[in-house]
Amino acid sequence: MIRRVFGFVLLVVLSFAAPLAARLRDETWSDYRNYTSPWLGDLPSGAIRPALSPRVICVLVRGLRLDESRTMPTLQILRQRGLDATVALAPPTYRMPVWISLVSGATPDIHGITRNDAFLPQDGQIDTLFAQLRFANRNSAVVGSLAWNDWFGQDVGRFEEMIEPEPNLRDDAAINTAIQIIQTAQPAPQFVLVELSALEELSQTHFIDNTGPIPAPLVDAILSTTQVTTQTLADAITLTDARIQRLYSVLDFNTTTLIVLSDRGRDDRGHDGGDDADVSRVPLIMAGAGIQPGGQDIVKQAAIAPTLAALLGIAMPMQAQDAPLIGNLEVSHVQPLPEAAAAPVTVTSTTALSEVRPNTSALAPMAAVMLDSAQQRVTFDEYWSEIMGEPRFAAETFQRYRIGIAGGNVTAFEQFQAEISAKREAAQSIRLTRERLQRLPILLGAVLGLIAFIGLLLQQYPVQPLIGTVLYYVLWLGLFSLLDRFRLSLSMFADGQLEPFLGTVAHSASLLMLGVAVFVALLTGRHKNLLDASITGINTLGLIAAVPVGVLMWFYWQYGLGFSWALPSSGLLAALLISLTHIVAFSAILWAGGPALPIAPIVFVAGGVIYLLVRRRPKQGLHYERFRIK
Repeated sequence: MIRRVFGFVLLVVLSFAAPLAARLRDETWSDYRNYTSPWLGDLPSGAIRPALSPRVICVLVRGLRLDESRTMPTLQILRQRGLDATVALAPPTYRMPVWISLVSGATPDIHGITRNDAFLPQDGQIDTLFAQLRFANRNSAVVGSLAWNDWFGQDVGRFEEMIEPEPNLRDDAAINTAIQIIQTAQPAPQFVLVELSALEELSQTHFIDNTGPIPAPLVDAILSTTQVTTQTLADAITLTDARIQRLYSVLDFNTTTLIVLSDRGRDDRGHDGGDDADVSRVPLIMAGAGIQPGGQDIVKQAAIAPTLAALLGIAMPMQAQDAPLIGNLEVSHVQPLPEAAAAPVTVTSTTALSEVRPNTSALAPMAAVMLDSAQQRVTFDEYWSEIMGEPRFAAETFQRYRIGIAGGNVTAFEQFQAEISAKREAAQSIRLTRERLQRLPILLGAVLGLIAFIGLLLQQYPVQPLIGTVLYYVLWLGLFSLLDRFRLSLSMFADGQLEPFLGTVAHSASLLMLGVAVFVALLTGRHKNLLDASITGINTLGLIAAVPVGVLMWFYWQYGLGFSWALPSSGLLAALLISLTHIVAFSAILWAGGPALPIAPIVFVAGGVIYLLVRRRPKQGLHYERFRIK
């Protein structure tokens, strides 16, 4: 009796579960996309320093994968002349979050940008290289898409928008414009950023790579500035390399630093956003003035902006989360600091936690870089501790290393950075643990409820639901892991949009559930009656739903259901979105243009019908009574 009552209640719950799961899934994703950083308060800026390089040229190749970069001859030459680094990107690795990280040194949980269509906080709350260049009265130029002007236009000295609709023609124009600026612009910009986008755009149109070599006339056309077009990804890689070679050939590496980097890679479908290696491991090549030759390194994306700041002689961006690549820099081309720029620059109207950091121009150039970087980390981490309500640790740690850093001791600087990073991670871990302990009573109650729920599902006829659930998830994992190269990554969602991928997942899951339900119904022939057989099908759906509920409970314990000061693991977030979609699949559109139908009633009715076809009737025959002989 209990099983039947529970079965009918479960039938009703599963019939209405899909819209509730869809709402929870969409709200969780919305919370992630609309995450607001609490770390953008007023902080003092550091001092201007002598530049390690008179001019820095940065070529940003959108969507260039690490493996592709190693097939490009020009980049291989630059690697031999300077630094060959692999950058580890922090998800989400969509275009705008990565760009903000590259120019600010802040990770997405610090700068708060998690999607491409986000708006930057007002009043310059995210500090960037462009802002620090403007405050230092140094010229900058950007050649690329309108997005740069929309996001950083108030700080960029000169912006040249590339409006050619055809990607390769646009990249040709970008290189030509950059060369013109470098050779003729007055006053000459100290920092030039050039955006190349053809490679990314061609990869997103799913063109197939060529199997043969690129015709020489195409490469020669690029080298001679003749505009050409191409229709394959292999062409785009080769021609991008040729464009970089054109720029490389006009530079004086005694007075110029050339940096080539990618904003993110792409998976096999041309998607980005996740932490899978193809997307989150990208090349960084630096050569020329201020760069030691022959270096190899694996670096975090947060180190790029501080390294550029060191080369340019400007203050470290206020929210930077890593240090300059000191071991790969050299001091052979230091530019003297103009007297007018020697005073510290205050970015905001308040000094917040500490006084404006002292002028470091009297120190040796590399010591000045290290001291400014250390002071910037201390200022931010003291602010972080105040906002979090945690004991402060940064200033005390800095005092033990200050003299060594000011004296140019690289070992002291590296030890300080390692220690302060470890203390910050420990403080974050303590805060997360405390929050998890607060959620623990709710979690334990939910776990006990889930165990009781599973027990009710399996109290009678447990074999069929277990077989059906295992079969469902084995088929699911096989389908999307083997056939679809499925990964638990935000790269599943093109440009950060849940659809159409999760729509396909839900439709496939619905059909798979119906197929498994039919299989389970075929196993109910020994059940006592039709109602028990129908309820076994519903119990199978309930057991399938228990797995996503378990994932939801784990996610809740780890991060809660709102993100106030940190972003969740991108892999676990993707797992939660997929898991909730399995419950969304309890409502299915079974034919094009049809309505969404709850599958629980369909399984209930179909299970009864199939039972009538497969039930095993008792054999007919004579019945003998036992007689006892007295």
